[in-house]
Amino acid sequence: MLTGWLSSGDKWYYLNADGSMATGWVKLSGKWYYLNQNGDMETASKEIEGKVYSFDENGACVNP
Repeated sequence: MLTGWLSSGDKWYYLNADGSMATGWVKLSGKWYYLNQNGDMETASKEIEGKVYSFDENGACVNP
């Protein structure tokens, strides 16, 4: 079973321990990542629940 980060084309996804695709906020190695409703990792600015968050090129949130 695949788990962890998975790239497909130019998009990144995170697969949970049970193999399911993660969505929403995920904290890994002390960094926060946001995976949209399709599971795509965000790598730019995004408004989430009324607050604008910025993400670096590796997808880590720079203003959690």
